[in-house]
Amino acid sequence: MKTRYSPRSLRDLENIRAYLSEQSGDRKIADRFIAALMDECEFLAVLPERYPVYRHAPSWRMMPYANYLVFYQLHQDEVRIAHVRHAARRTFRD
Repeated sequence: MKTRYSPRSLRDLENIRAYLSEQSGDRKIADRFIAALMDECEFLAVLPERYPVYRHAPSWRMMPYANYLVFYQLHQDEVRIAHVRHAARRTFRD
């Protein structure tokens, strides 16, 4: 299996990087956080079903990471990362 990122998820990651960089005052901290988050996303290719189905949209799975949620779907030979959002935001629905 391989991991693929949607354009939306890549924008989400860049927005998170910009926010963390601004809040911390250090781009390196933001870069390390994003790198670690993406490492976890890449590991989904090894164990894609280890996180539960998202109850509000059964075709999605949800991986928590720090204060963020990664929404993804399984498709034949790949894990598709669709969206990354802060956990405090309102519920995401299909």
